[in-house]
Amino acid sequence: MDDTGNREMLEAGICITVMIGMAAWQVLRALGRGGMDAAGVLRLTCSLVMLGIMVYVGYTALTLWT
Repeated sequence: MDDTGNREMLEAGICITVMIGMAAWQVLRALGRGGMDAAGVLRLTCSLVMLGIMVYVGYTALTLWT
């Protein structure tokens, strides 16, 4: 049972890391394009909010696990 719990935590950590990486990539891509219209600013804001949520969830999960 201990191995199953460790495996599930590892899978959750990988999933959260991939989600954070994808959100960060989207933010950097949006910033790298230069000129931004209203829709671009809205997408960038949503991406930053999602990135903040993912970092918080990842930190909380890591804190609870250790």
